[in-house]
Amino acid sequence: MSLRLCIASLFLYLPCIFSSSETAPKNAGIYFRINQKAMDYIGELASDAMPQILNNMHIPDVTLSSATISKIHINRHNHLVVIIVFLFIIIILLIIFFFLTIIAIIITIILFPNLFFITIIIIIIIIIIIIIILFFFFVASRRFAVELHDFNIELEMNIRRNETSGRNIIEVPHCEATHANVTIHLEEDSMLVMIQGMLQSGISEAVKTTICETILDAVKFVDAQEIQAIEQLDSSTTTTPSTEQGFDPAEFGASLCEMVGILVTDSIPNTFFAHIFQNQLGSLKDRINPEHLPKTIKKIANMICSKCFLEVTANLTEQPRVEVDAHLGARVQLAGDVLLQFQGRDDLHSLINASTKLHVTLKPTIRHSRIYGDVALTHVDVKVFKVSPVLGKDISIQLPVICGVELHNLTLSYVNRAAVINTDFTFDLPLFVRKFKLYLARKSMVSRGFPTYVEM
Repeated sequence: MSLRLCIASLFLYLPCIFSSSETAPKNAGIYFRINQKAMDYIGELASDAMPQILNNMHIPDVTLSSATISKIHINRHNHLVVIIVFLFIIIILLIIFFFLTIIAIIITIILFPNLFFITIIIIIIIIIIIIIILFFFFVASRRFAVELHDFNIELEMNIRRNETSGRNIIEVPHCEATHANVTIHLEEDSMLVMIQGMLQSGISEAVKTTICETILDAVKFVDAQEIQAIEQLDSSTTTTPSTEQGFDPAEFGASLCEMVGILVTDSIPNTFFAHIFQNQLGSLKDRINPEHLPKTIKKIANMICSKCFLEVTANLTEQPRVEVDAHLGARVQLAGDVLLQFQGRDDLHSLINASTKLHVTLKPTIRHSRIYGDVALTHVDVKVFKVSPVLGKDISIQLPVICGVELHNLTLSYVNRAAVINTDFTFDLPLFVRKFKLYLARKSMVSRGFPTYVEM
């Protein structure tokens, strides 16, 4: 059985959040690409995962026109083998014998009224014997095996995003068994050979349905593990278009060494800062009392002046702006007023009242799966007090393993007006198979009609 996915390159464009004139090109904000290397890896994962997921699976019963196939147990050896116990619909046969019994009783009453009770007893004994024979002949001994060779599934899966609910919608509009070589191993002189063709089609359809539903459940299970996005900001906020030459999409598409690439343009942070500034969220006011001081000096401060406090007020005077340069990295321009006041015993003293502009350059790098960030004040314009012109600090953040996905060969680069992240990834398949089997087992306990496992 094989599951083939062949997508050369995939680009997903988020809704445009960068407003511009009719003649200016629209900026999607975020671009995502996945290359054939990643799709081949995902295909290999699917080929390895499906036999493990299907192994020891007990799929729901299959009802045909004249028979029911139950206790279907999928067991994988060198290939997929389906072990099945076959059950005739005994109810239909009992109904037939019931009518025959009624007819026999009526005939007996008409022809032999004196032998009525003896005839009834004989008929009941005969029916019991027939039921026992049918049970052992059609039920207890009707065990057989089915082998599926070269079982190919042609699957089409659609994934789209509902921006209103913030969730992904995953659908399988087409799932078909393109080819199946089904071999049924029956016992000698088995009467099931008469409906062998019906068994083949029924089993193939049941396995196909189970595989298609399992694949859909697996994708939904992985999708449910992601961290749900926080409440989105108003995307109608606009920013002034930059006259600087934007990035070339060919620069992004040409980098196909790593499996996955994400390109984030400067319109994302600029829209965020525009939302902050226009909604007057860029203000800060805090008061430091003696209670906020360390324990070692808190008592001394309370003894000297228990009602004194230091008040810090800061607010943005201009909308912050982010610029991304291919050589310098990401630069943030901030402008604001800072007021520092101290309340003494009697009077309020204004310590600092300053207007300042900061030009901060951010250029993080990635080494050994850790992010190192260099932060520098490349330009400072302060009207009242002096600040050191250069401030540097290394920030180290270990990249996490998210939902069994671990990133490798992660690189961060810059083009004009955008940052580009390229990475390979690996997936913890044994962890996924174990967790997904537990998920299906719990699901089958809540609702009937879902596959379960004979043993985990």
